[in-house]
Amino acid sequence: MADTGYYNYLEIIDVVDKITELLIKPQKGKKDKVTSGFDKENFTYDAIKDKYTCPLSYELPFKWKGKQDGKEYKRSTCEAFEICGQKESCTSAKGGRSVTRLSDEEVIEQIAGNTRKQSKIYKQRGHIVEHPFGTIKRHWGYTYFLTRGLASVGTETNLICSPIISRE
Repeated sequence: MADTGYYNYLEIIDVVDKITELLIKPQKGKKDKVTSGFDKENFTYDAIKDKYTCPLSYELPFKWKGKQDGKEYKRSTCEAFEICGQKESCTSAKGGRSVTRLSDEEVIEQIAGNTRKQSKIYKQRGHIVEHPFGTIKRHWGYTYFLTRGLASVGTETNLICSPIISRE
């Protein structure tokens, strides 16, 4: 189980295997996309046709393949953005809304589904793990981490806890 702040789909794909079960909530999409209903979560993917369909039922045909950070992906772009009447809510891109799909995206979808199914267990992580860190930080006058990323937060934690260790 991992905190949403450490969600990195590239690392998730590299870590998951048949033995490991990972529970992690994905980070929330951009607020304006979520509230307008045009977040990627609201687009449906048809594996047989290999196409996305937008919430207004327009298909996004395949445009091109790419590679980033050693992972292959496909990009589909809406061609109906001029006639749908919702372009301002959906995208600010001049060429229409694009949706990217990793070649291993089904792994990410499976983990998100498992996390939703086991939400009680995932919530217990917060109750068990977060409390000790919150208590230590509050005791030493820290309200939140100033950095992001596992290595940076680890260093910051060491700096916060070093007075505790040096007194012993």
